[in-house]
Amino acid sequence: GTLLKNSVVAMAFNSNIIADVKVEVIGHISEKLSIETAFTSFERYFNESFYTMDVTRYVGIILNDGISMKEEELMDQIGNRTNVYFVGGTAGDDLKFEKTFVCANGKAYSDAAVLVLMKVNDHAEFDIIKTQSFKALDRKLIANKVQEETREVIEFNNRPAILAYADAVGAASVEEAPKYFTTNPVGLILGENYMFVRTPTQQIGTKIKFFCNILEGMEVSLLESTNIIEDTKKALENKISKFGIIEGIINFNCITRTLELEEKNLVKQYGELFSEFQTIGFSTYGEQYIGHINQSSTMLLFKYNTIQPDYYTDTSTCIETFQKPKFTDKVYEQLIKENHNLHKIVQEQSKYMDEITVALKEFNIMLEYEINERTKREEEIRYLSYHDILTGLYNRRFFEEEIKRLDTERNLPISIIMGDVNGLKFINDNYGHEKGDEQLRKVAAGIQIACRADDIVARWGEDEFVVLLLKTKYEEVERIINRIKEQCSKEFVNDMSINISFGWDTKNNSNEEILIVLKNAENCMYEKKLLIRKQSTTSK
Repeated sequence: GTLLKNSVVAMAFNSNIIADVKVEVIGHISEKLSIETAFTSFERYFNESFYTMDVTRYVGIILNDGISMKEEELMDQIGNRTNVYFVGGTAGDDLKFEKTFVCANGKAYSDAAVLVLMKVNDHAEFDIIKTQSFKALDRKLIANKVQEETREVIEFNNRPAILAYADAVGAASVEEAPKYFTTNPVGLILGENYMFVRTPTQQIGTKIKFFCNILEGMEVSLLESTNIIEDTKKALENKISKFGIIEGIINFNCITRTLELEEKNLVKQYGELFSEFQTIGFSTYGEQYIGHINQSSTMLLFKYNTIQPDYYTDTSTCIETFQKPKFTDKVYEQLIKENHNLHKIVQEQSKYMDEITVALKEFNIMLEYEINERTKREEEIRYLSYHDILTGLYNRRFFEEEIKRLDTERNLPISIIMGDVNGLKFINDNYGHEKGDEQLRKVAAGIQIACRADDIVARWGEDEFVVLLLKTKYEEVERIINRIKEQCSKEFVNDMSINISFGWDTKNNSNEEILIVLKNAENCMYEKKLLIRKQSTTSK
């Protein structure tokens, strides 16, 4: 019931009114405005196309940057995309027209628009009030020449705009004309007394700049202000008589109306009109409702149907009939009072249940987070238990367990390759351990690429690698080793090629010990490595 300045206000809706809500931000609207990403996100979230949404169950709120001058284009795009109503307002900066902001998701944005799509509960309803305090006069102005992108009218009635306007309002001079801007704006008249107001903001030479767009060739009527208090009171009473009890109002009220109320010392009276309702809102540079308007008040109303009427349905005729019981005035008053008390109890219980629900949701979120974190830690521990951190290959522990598990007759013949990287100590001593680690990672990658998908590759020691090959004959192993050598020869560390000594052995029957086969492969590898060292010494 009060109009506040330098204040922040908030309104909360419980689930009896709003079943669900989604917020989207559209940025850089002055550069390239498109609602498609936001609307696609809405459709995915609610799992429903805008073309099939029930317009009695969905309603949108739109908050615009106040100086982008993109309101008309934004509303046009919304109107082309859906029949769902979007109601809202444009942010202001006390008529400085320098920089304005909209807020969402914990951030403030400029050159942006915020779209909010709400799904109304099945037992709740919403409605819209659009009210202004003007009447149309007989004087017509035709915009012959306009600059749409800046909302400037250059000519009215084939004359400089300010001259034609001054004559229409009866101003004593052109200099006096701006004094009439708020009391005598112009309006696009649609039907009887239904108008979209367009208020001039400033005179620029002989041009007039407006809050809202006036298209070239558009005919507008000169308007004259009436009583804001009486008009708003009447609009509320008319809506209540049709809509019923209003439980919440979001009011987008034009800044020019607020300024007029201040000038006429009517601020307190205007606020008192809403003292019976939970009301929130702000003064805007323009209001959105089936287009862009200003110097009006556009309100979004909500109510919750606490008592659903009893009715009888005749299945043969599908006619619903409602029998209203007859009571004496005293009984009726008592019923109303009891119903009010019951409604209050229901609201308190509903509030309590909402608090419990919120607490449970928070607990579930925390529990889910803890489970996910614990699962993640367990997976990390499990991974580290069986993998080598440096190369990402399996480690020795895993290989030793797998070789026992897979040592079965159906996997025969089983071959094992052991490989030892030559020159790792030289790399570590002369170029540092980082280069040595690089060499080991390249060796690991080369072995994996050259081996088959079912082969098990592991890091056995510091510079040793082992490969378990199931159902692989002794003769096939050499071909695989040659592939590994070829793959690794393509890699270099500080211009030094990678060289590996390999040994291998094969288990052909179940009587052989797999660990002996592993040892044979290791001994074979050391023999090859020793041979390479002798050849290197002889060449020196």
